[in-house]
Amino acid sequence: MMKTLRTLMTLLFVAILCPMAFSFAGEDNPTTKVTKPSDGQLQITCAPELMDLTAEWTAAYSRLYPSVKITLIETTDKLTARSADMLLFSHETVLYMNESKPWNMTIGRDAIVAVMNSNNPFRDEIGKQGISSEEFRKLLTGTDEQDWRTLLNIEQGEPVNLYLMNNMKLNAGLARFVNSEASLLRGNMVANPAELVTAIQKDIHAIGFCRLAHISQTNSKELTEGVALLPIDKNGNGRLDGFEQIYNDKKAFTHGVWVGKYPSALIQNIYAFSEFKPAGKEELDFLSWIMTDGQALLSDNGYSALPSSQNKENLASLTGTVLATEEAEKDASMPFWLSLVIALIVTGAVMIILPLLLGRKKAYTPAEETPDMPVALNIKSIKSPMGLYYDKTHTWAFMEKNGNVRVGIDDFIQHLTGPLTRIKMMESGDAVRKGEALFTVIRAGKQLNIYSPVSGIITSHNKALAKDASLVNAAPYGEGWVYTLIPTNWVRETEFMFMYSTYDKWLKKEFVRLRDFFATLLKTDQSVLAPVVLQDGGEIMDNVLADLDPKVWEEFQTKFIDSSR
Repeated sequence: MMKTLRTLMTLLFVAILCPMAFSFAGEDNPTTKVTKPSDGQLQITCAPELMDLTAEWTAAYSRLYPSVKITLIETTDKLTARSADMLLFSHETVLYMNESKPWNMTIGRDAIVAVMNSNNPFRDEIGKQGISSEEFRKLLTGTDEQDWRTLLNIEQGEPVNLYLMNNMKLNAGLARFVNSEASLLRGNMVANPAELVTAIQKDIHAIGFCRLAHISQTNSKELTEGVALLPIDKNGNGRLDGFEQIYNDKKAFTHGVWVGKYPSALIQNIYAFSEFKPAGKEELDFLSWIMTDGQALLSDNGYSALPSSQNKENLASLTGTVLATEEAEKDASMPFWLSLVIALIVTGAVMIILPLLLGRKKAYTPAEETPDMPVALNIKSIKSPMGLYYDKTHTWAFMEKNGNVRVGIDDFIQHLTGPLTRIKMMESGDAVRKGEALFTVIRAGKQLNIYSPVSGIITSHNKALAKDASLVNAAPYGEGWVYTLIPTNWVRETEFMFMYSTYDKWLKKEFVRLRDFFATLLKTDQSVLAPVVLQDGGEIMDNVLADLDPKVWEEFQTKFIDSSR
């Protein structure tokens, strides 16, 4: 017996270790580097607000490749994409392009921020509540003088001293944020970022608006001394929820800007423009460098760097390089020494525990025959983890660290369908838009089409669902995920989705819709649905659709799921 056990342990150790050894071997293949460009010239034109960043980019690139002569031009003119080899501009400049569809590529993100004195006496309270867009609207456009007492709903507080810059583009972004016109904004007007920063540093009751880059110390994770970010209550519920906690440091904030935790009206994309897609070696090499090593300078200067998935998409678009799959990245992610330690620990634990289990005799207890009791389905039955975005199509979305978005169905739908027998999925590389059919859940031939919560390109699908579709029922937010996608309009689309705090409120309305749906069916087919759908007290049964006729599933598709889009 023990000899057999030792043999099994040896085989277990080898089984664990071998895949890890192959994974370690895969680490010998480094990420493809940008090739050194040939001698050449490159003319770059940029908007004034990007001059410092672009100058750093070109200086760093010239130090690496001095044979490439770069001419950098700053301009405020309304240019066309024919004006230079490459144009670097922020979002508003798109309005000035004369061509109908010039080539462009997102290379970073900029954010307009509200700032305050770091010694503001109400800073702790601001950190709990934040300031909503509606409160900012009153502050920026109201005729009455605002003070910290009314702004924070506290017992007393000094007047708020508001500072704005004489910057048309920045103020246009503020006007969008508060749903007003730039001409109606009021405050103490200053000429430039330096004056605004000085005003905030000298006034503990001040609020100002500028770009994050204006208060970022170059090559530092810190903000300008004496200035702090003023938290924004994005969902307007009177408090800063967990997902809104992005204001403690610059790194957390810039990441939050990219993944949709910051108001989209205050975010501007940074673009590279040209008349046609770049084909020259100098342009391609410079853009490829920006997508790789140059991204570090974005963060250093107070901008949001692209997530790795967007970098890969951009490089693939420029060079035709095939994107590595998420599975391949994961296979090569664990160091060999760590894999070895894990293998030893697992094998040792099994060797200790298994003999104890084998030697233990389980007492026999006759099973009590009890009838299966129906279980009620209500709001308490539904799980809704924090940190996810929930959509009206009863799907969820979560942005991972690499910028990919993982999606699946919510717990509500799987409670209705009962154990699923099949998931019909699209292929990797397929593009989908928000609201389009994304996958189909099937139980014994009956099916429901589920619609996409976001737009994007599918990078992978959950292969485990092909073998066991019921993983969706067991763990809809875990092992039962369906796809990962590269998002193409993440910030805008998440504006219309629910977070944890609002999802439960909306779900209560969905239960009302669900009861109305079945009540309508009961009028037409009382004999079939009455014993299945409702229990004593009018509660809906768990897995209510599981054993109903396919026609009921069709009705549910059109009158419940489709109508919610």
